[in-house]
Amino acid sequence: GPFTDRVDQRLSFGVYAMHSSFPLDRLGWSAFYSQQLSLEDLSAGYPARVSSVQRSLVAVLCERGALNVVVPPRLADSAVAIGDWLLIAREAPRVLRILERRSLISRMAAGIEQRMQPIAANLNMLLVVTSCNDDFNLAVRERRAIKRRWGRMARAISRRGPGTPRE
Repeated sequence: GPFTDRVDQRLSFGVYAMHSSFPLDRLGWSAFYSQQLSLEDLSAGYPARVSSVQRSLVAVLCERGALNVVVPPRLADSAVAIGDWLLIAREAPRVLRILERRSLISRMAAGIEQRMQPIAANLNMLLVVTSCNDDFNLAVRERRAIKRRWGRMARAISRRGPGTPRE
């Protein structure tokens, strides 16, 4: 049935992805991250970049391919973000540590608990496109506040409003 077909597609994609290799330099690896790892770190694990976050399970890309890894409870408060570089244990698919970030985009988490929620890390560029028409609202202004936390990212802002000529 339709559900089984979807499961089969996901499984076949997962198997395909497991055989792919992702060179670190193509994922954005640089000397900034290399300098954070000792010989001891490299014998215990290998670097990987986060591509998806699902609570305590994180999808990463690395030279071994696309993998799902577990974030241990001791790192749960660190809040892994898409784009983070992690050190993954060689003997098991689990995170040993999170490498220092070059940049971070975060927002206030929903709910009563006042904490920052990371959205993405280690970006080289952020492109923000917003409308300046009557639909402009406070939520959009909040997104513009990200600008103060951009770090070393290149910034590009595009805005269009009534009467703005198309280019």
